[in-house]
Amino acid sequence: MYGTQITTGKILEEREHIKQSIQQILTTPIGSVVGNRAYGCRVWDILDSPINAMMRLEFYSAVMDALSRWENRFKVVSVKLKPIPQADEGLQQLELSKLYIDIHGHYQGEMHPSTLVVAL
Repeated sequence: MYGTQITTGKILEEREHIKQSIQQILTTPIGSVVGNRAYGCRVWDILDSPINAMMRLEFYSAVMDALSRWENRFKVVSVKLKPIPQADEGLQQLELSKLYIDIHGHYQGEMHPSTLVVAL
């Protein structure tokens, strides 16, 4: 199965199309797509919360919920939130350009584990 690259319109192989789809799902706030207000991920409602165990649990749940609903070609096994270390590594701050999500799972029909990294 093939798809198209969102900015260039070029043909993508299935794996690349799935990666693009996951990136798009996770970076789209719920309610922002006019034709489908339910599309997206609720991580954007959680990002301003203090970083603690409850926030991480809600964040992981939001990612799992969105991907299980909108992208069935990738089976998620685990999710990890990774802020990039700052020059001053005092307190961790959630900055959109400094936050990554590691997603471990399997592409549909494959048994080998894969890791995707999505930047927010």
